[in-house]
Amino acid sequence: MERPRLFLTIFVIVAFMTPIVAVSINETKVLVSDLTGYKSEVLIKLDIHIPREARGRCFVLVRRFPSMYNPTYDGYTEKVYVGVHRPGTVVEVEKVLNAYVAKSFEYLDPGGTKIYHYYEPQEFFVALLCKTGNTTTFKWSKIVQVYPTWIIYRRDVYPSRQSFMVDGDRGSAGVLQVPPSQFNCTVAQDEFRPGSYRRGGCVTWVRGPLLYSMWFVKTRYGVNSNYEPVALYTGAFGDLDAGPFVKPESQVDWIAAGKKLAASNVTMSTAFLSGPYSDRVYFKVKYVYEWGRECGVFPGKCYSYWLLYPSIVLGVYRSGQGLGSGIPNETSSYNPPTYCQYTCHPITSGTSCKVYFLGKDEGTDEYTPYQGDVPIAGTRVVFSLNGTWSAELNVNFYKAIRDDMEYRTPYVEIVNNRSSVVYWSYEQGDPSYPTLRLCCANTRPH
Repeated sequence: MERPRLFLTIFVIVAFMTPIVAVSINETKVLVSDLTGYKSEVLIKLDIHIPREARGRCFVLVRRFPSMYNPTYDGYTEKVYVGVHRPGTVVEVEKVLNAYVAKSFEYLDPGGTKIYHYYEPQEFFVALLCKTGNTTTFKWSKIVQVYPTWIIYRRDVYPSRQSFMVDGDRGSAGVLQVPPSQFNCTVAQDEFRPGSYRRGGCVTWVRGPLLYSMWFVKTRYGVNSNYEPVALYTGAFGDLDAGPFVKPESQVDWIAAGKKLAASNVTMSTAFLSGPYSDRVYFKVKYVYEWGRECGVFPGKCYSYWLLYPSIVLGVYRSGQGLGSGIPNETSSYNPPTYCQYTCHPITSGTSCKVYFLGKDEGTDEYTPYQGDVPIAGTRVVFSLNGTWSAELNVNFYKAIRDDMEYRTPYVEIVNNRSSVVYWSYEQGDPSYPTLRLCCANTRPH
């Protein structure tokens, strides 16, 4: 008889709160589940701020990518919201998910020790398209990363003013300098329903960070797949069209949508690099293609969306391994700096250490399991769907950290064949930058 009494108490509390605070049905559901312990859920609320400067009618689309403890029905993205709004509107989108705790921290406050939770991070594709008649006045898409820290978590989304369409703006994945060499990624079709949807995928090389070594030291770059698979972040792309006459699948205008998680499904490392050299790390990544078309959501109108995003890391190599496949050899000489901050332990000859990367809040000593949205390398890739479309895109590799109970970072293994200490530092002194610098032991100041 205790459970009905508890439900009645919660109902009365919510009923009295309603005139003061607007509580959605989803908020009530999540709060009741938390109080009763019936089911642990988290509510993610996206507040999408449509710019006032946009003109015409604005179409908003939100889709969610599958995650480890919140998979989708078919393994592809799922529709969360689609709607039409006026410029200046704030569109509130809600999604209830399983509340899996991905990371916990203990901290002290005046009341004693408390525990701080991060729930499983989520990724959403958010697209905005504003039109006056058949003229596009605003176009934007983004992979929105959400890191919930409470069972009701709100995230504001502000489409950038810089996304206003101009002549020739077909979407660039970044401004990094990239080699002239190209890789081809031809989408193999997995599912297709004419006029409704198409899904498929392809595999490409993606340029990653640099690996350094020096005399009597050898290093290699590695990823795991078993207990703690590695999370890497590379560029994703998207497009949206809506109206009474939706453009065909072949007329996609890819827009860079930022970073997207790609999980490793292999445990492997590059070949060792030895001597005073640097080399470029390459990842073999599977990209997924989605196209969908739906009518009847808006009176007399249809919409179509396109997505091209990384999903799985299939391998890690360095350019000097002689793999062929069009990978340029980027091995070059390396002059070690005069000072490094850390040492490998133990320090005897023939021993090794593995160094992982960390997220660190800027200007503090506090570490965070999620950080970074900075591209550090680019790859020119020609994606194509036979007979339908072809696009040359610059795929970025991002300095981005995820280190929790689901995923961790890649690592650099250092093997010491010296009779003295090997010193190392994070690139630019940043623990989240996925590159290590090595130093000679006798150059460290005292």
